Amino acid sequence: MPSSTSKGAPLLLYNAWDAGSAKSILDAGANAIATSSWAVAEAQGYRDGEAIPIGLVAQIIARIAGTIDAPVTVDFEGGYSDDDRVLAENVSRLLELGVIGINFEDRVVQARGFMRSTGRRRRIAAIRDAAGKKGVDLFINARTDLFLGQEGDPAKSIGDALDRAKAYAAAWRVRLLRSRFAARCTSRPNLPMA
Repeated sequence: MPSSTSKGAPLLLYNAWDAGSAKSILDAGANAIATSSWAVAEAQGYRDGEAIPIGLVAQIIARIAGTIDAPVTVDFEGGYSDDDRVLAENVSRLLELGVIGINFEDRVVQARGFMRSTGRRRRIAAIRDAAGKKGVDLFINARTDLFLGQEGDPAKSIGDALDRAKAYAAAWRVRLLRSRFAARCTSRPNLPMA
């Protein structure tokens, strides 16, 4: 995220679900636009969890990115395919639209449960490769959802979540700051906290 972001002054990302909401968020002073998979899906009558077709997601993202002059990061769930080749193609579609960041979950695509770390590393490598071929330094928020919808004691998942975070950071040069994102974001003030 922006290099001007520092401890105590994070970049605040507000979620849009279409071009109109993205414009409103920027008009209110935001630096960048994020999307919410839930909001994008529900606004079109679909349930969250990759029920919305990837083609429709791409159309919505194209309208958002084509309407605003700010960085866009997309909640990309599990990549809309469990096939790494198709995942890379889906990422390439987003990159062609001008997206510079994605949230990428570790849930099994359109199912319950979580991917093993080895499969997850392979999938993020496919994303990095697709971005590299397009010459984009894509920001990947490699997200773990171990605590969502879980029954029982969440404290039992802390060790697994930390192990996943360490593996992701070691394997993919996870960086919190991206210069391209920073250049686009620093021209706008952050929205005040309510």
